Amino acid sequence: MNAKRRRELNKIIETLNETVSQLEDLESEEWDAADNMPESMWGTEKHERLEENGDTLSDCIQDIEDVIGNLEEVV
Repeated sequence: MNAKRRRELNKIIETLNETVSQLEDLESEEWDAADNMPESMWGTEKHERLEENGDTLSDCIQDIEDVIGNLEEVV
């Protein structure tokens, strides 16, 4: 891989890392919202949706981190 394409790929990796950081913040907010609900609301549809959102964001973060690792192998 030539230097120009390597620089472009490194920029993409940097952008993906920033995206992971933003998703981690959102994931944390979803878990906090679920955890801070009154116990009387645990098990409700809203509570379950927050937990599902946290799980989905966690899965997305892992997927993007896997992509970053694969791209770093190319660089």
